[in-house]
Amino acid sequence: MAIAINGSSNTITGLAVGGLPDGSVTAADLASGVAFNPSSLVVLEQFYLLADGRSVTTSNGTVTTTNVTATQAATDAHATLNGSSISYQPPTGTTEVIYEFMTAVQENNDNDRFLSTFAVQIDGTTIEASKDNIFLSQTQYLGHLNVKFPIRIKSSGSDDNDTGDRAGWSSAKTLSVIANRYSSSYHLLFHTKRYWGNSGTTGTDVLKKPYVGITAIGTP
Repeated sequence: MAIAINGSSNTITGLAVGGLPDGSVTAADLASGVAFNPSSLVVLEQFYLLADGRSVTTSNGTVTTTNVTATQAATDAHATLNGSSISYQPPTGTTEVIYEFMTAVQENNDNDRFLSTFAVQIDGTTIEASKDNIFLSQTQYLGHLNVKFPIRIKSSGSDDNDTGDRAGWSSAKTLSVIANRYSSSYHLLFHTKRYWGNSGTTGTDVLKKPYVGITAIGTP
């Protein structure tokens, strides 16, 4: 029995057990009305990179990470975390960009604790909704700072620096994370780990490069 594709009813008849043999469906068959209809929202672009200077080619150019080569000491004033800054323009049809950043942190004071506040910035502007903190008390002095922040792209209106919503995104924007220490009594280091090995290894601070990533969601 011949295989028949009916574009009007979206049916295929004449299939044998095992599916379609090679060459059964041609471009002409698909042109008769059978089409791919994705859901209203799909992932248009996605990457998650080690901050060691590597690059990825996107639909609107190349994104290059910072090569983080040393630990970073927190200060009382907020400062950009090395490795968190990327310049990015999403593909056409994007309605939401999810920005991610992850790095290891540890205390660096006599109290075995740390407290840091952090936030996402878009083109140097701090987004209110992204403000957060990370705190570990005595004897709990190693951890990770994980940032995952969604940015909605609107078709009209204006940028909202409270929520992070952008009124369009037709050129590259710089996304980054700023962080500080609460005071010198809560001092901490970013991009570092300790105690690699077994229980007999105290070790020294070892560089752990951060990761940064993007997921662009929208309609093709």
